[in-house]
Amino acid sequence: MTSLVKMAHGYLEERSCLKFHEIDPRVVANRSDFTYIYYYFSGALENCCLKHYDDDLGRRMVLITPICRMPAEIAHVVLHALGVTHIRREPFNELAVRAKLFPSHVLCKNKLEKLRMFALD
Repeated sequence: MTSLVKMAHGYLEERSCLKFHEIDPRVVANRSDFTYIYYYFSGALENCCLKHYDDDLGRRMVLITPICRMPAEIAHVVLHALGVTHIRREPFNELAVRAKLFPSHVLCKNKLEKLRMFALD
């Protein structure tokens, strides 16, 4: 599962200004000013697209299942964990995704190239 998560992070990092950092969840679990993504594997044959989160901060679970194991699928669920939503069976709103992948307050190497890649995906 670790290699799958790293591939999904790499997929997003190659196409955006996001950077993922591994941290021990026990260190941040009780912080009220911190959000982190927690990955969980379920052997059940279920969709990995979980409910959307209402709280701005806290733990965000990304479910990995046997039918949701491609880096792009995990990246999709990571976008949910970052707060991007969509109606069931509808695509994400492109502007909302762009805002998460290319935050205006973040300096980003190769930002223009990544924006062009985003437009082509």
